[in-house]
Amino acid sequence: MPGKIFLAVVFIALLVFLSGCIQPPGPIACTLDAKICPDGSAVGRDASNNCEFFPCQETPEFCTKELKICPGGTGVGRNPDNNCEFDPCPQPSEKEARVFTQPVQCSGNPWDNYVADLSEEQAIKLYYSNEYEIEILDFLGIPPAPNTVVCEACSCPRGDTVMVFIKEKDVQEMVSLGWRQT
Repeated sequence: MPGKIFLAVVFIALLVFLSGCIQPPGPIACTLDAKICPDGSAVGRDASNNCEFFPCQETPEFCTKELKICPGGTGVGRNPDNNCEFDPCPQPSEKEARVFTQPVQCSGNPWDNYVADLSEEQAIKLYYSNEYEIEILDFLGIPPAPNTVVCEACSCPRGDTVMVFIKEKDVQEMVSLGWRQT
């Protein structure tokens, strides 16, 4: 009988010991530190994944701000969804033409004060549509070449070029208004 008592005591001791090692299921608390991701954002720890850090968001690829001038005169930029390759050039319609001008300083262009708070593209489109019934199909602002020197007189060009696409039937009128055909 002393052997049975000894066995019962060992069994109870083992049961008490093991019950102390078993943790009841419940919420896990993680430390409140953060991991800084390559894009500068921060992520915390994931309690449902052994307190590992949440994954960083994929950082979007940034492309250089370059403009490729296409044969039709329009410009295309680099596409971050295509390894920063240039977007394909649009195919101009046979019934479209392009004209350009070199805007002058000091708000000396007819569209400059046409409607306040518009971009130059919006102002040009609105001005020629309302005043001459000419539809501007596309707009391209071409910045001056690096190190371009321009005079500061109000009658001098700003150094940039504005190119617009219009219907072929409107070319002569735009030329009579000071635009040049390419």
